[in-house]
Amino acid sequence: MSQNRLLRALLLVATLVVAPRLLSQPFSDPGPGIGLFGTSSSWTDGPSASVSVGVFGSTRVTGALGVEVAASVFRTSYERDGAKVLGVTGVPLTVGGLLYFFPERRVQPYVVLGIGLLWLRSRGEGPFAAVSDSEFLLAVLGGAGVEVRVAKRFTAHLDARFSSADSKAVSEVTGSRAEALTARLGASWHF
Repeated sequence: MSQNRLLRALLLVATLVVAPRLLSQPFSDPGPGIGLFGTSSSWTDGPSASVSVGVFGSTRVTGALGVEVAASVFRTSYERDGAKVLGVTGVPLTVGGLLYFFPERRVQPYVVLGIGLLWLRSRGEGPFAAVSDSEFLLAVLGGAGVEVRVAKRFTAHLDARFSSADSKAVSEVTGSRAEALTARLGASWHF
């Protein structure tokens, strides 16, 4: 059997095995929902964790595939040689696709991939006092987490996400991209 035929046969088998599971709408699918979340983020070249809050809406396209729209606000700073050199305030608006594993269960691990529009306001301090910028940036994100169906219309979420954006001001001061590893805890009500 040629490699091409073998690949086609494997794709057909995978489609027949996975497709019914992806199209199911199990009891554990809570339906469209809105919620709140809080995060703790560790930024590349940042001195410490920053805390933020946000809102999100989500729904399932199929039992295993979902979509999430989220907005939040954060504030962080960058240091060099122990001195604060850049203060940053950001407002990201993101859209993510979620792939749920075990969609028929109350506890559902998932992975998320998405993009976002990030408004970033940067103000330099000390030797970088001349740096002052307001930017709209394209950001990418990815992560993994778990959703728990606590009650019929209530879910809790815990995940870790990595996000990255190319900020001129942050790059000028730190020499790197605006990148963060974020732990996110949230809850949502479903209707």
